[in-house]
Amino acid sequence: MPQRAASVLLICQLTLIHRIQCLCPVGFTDVGDSACMFITAQYATYCQAHEYCEKEGMARGLRLFLPSRHAENMTKLLPDGGGAFTGLTKLLVRLATDMTVGWRYSDPGWSSFATGPGGTSIRWQKNQVSTEAALIGLYAAPNLWDVTQFGFSATHVICELSTYITNTTNDPLQLDWPYSMSTMFLPDAQNEGCFTSYNVSSLFDCCGNCRSRSACRAFYYHLETAQCWISLYVDSLLPSNLNAINGTWWRFGRPKW
Repeated sequence: MPQRAASVLLICQLTLIHRIQCLCPVGFTDVGDSACMFITAQYATYCQAHEYCEKEGMARGLRLFLPSRHAENMTKLLPDGGGAFTGLTKLLVRLATDMTVGWRYSDPGWSSFATGPGGTSIRWQKNQVSTEAALIGLYAAPNLWDVTQFGFSATHVICELSTYITNTTNDPLQLDWPYSMSTMFLPDAQNEGCFTSYNVSSLFDCCGNCRSRSACRAFYYHLETAQCWISLYVDSLLPSNLNAINGTWWRFGRPKW
């Protein structure tokens, strides 16, 4: 094959591969960084926004989530004056001298990630981050702010498509993952994560309830009362009001989520 023809063929093949890699489903927008997102105008609380993406994904046969790692790309969809929650959270660590430490992603496949000291991977609005012990991330176009969970409602919901594949029926659930907590409760009622709870017969039933819900990130089991609290969408400490229940809580995280 002549050299020129071979070069043209190679360019065409590379172009085709690029288009396949960047192809988004109908209704989604390629926002860059191989990320596909879609936006809907809808007022929502933090947990309602997560739930919308979960249910919309199930209806479409897809896995959708609030953006975290690609949160900055949300600004390509969010109109001026609009607000949308990200999946960025600091709900699993209470104390840090560096307030940029401990932010986690909601992206499937990134459950082990947490920002370290002096981290710059998240581009906050100037003069952020605040001094609150527990926070979430909200885009108020065009800036990213750290806010408490009940401080704001969103005007829009933006969902990102996940291509991460995992078998959630038998993935490991690990005691005290990702580390042993000095406390299992959020410091106050300004944040409470997104939980659902059950009265179960045993620890194994609680484990089964977590496995049966793909959005389960971790679960807490109260030894004396057999209460089962499942943390959905993001990993979080328990709501502060549960601190009034005496007894022993066990926490199991989901490292392969």
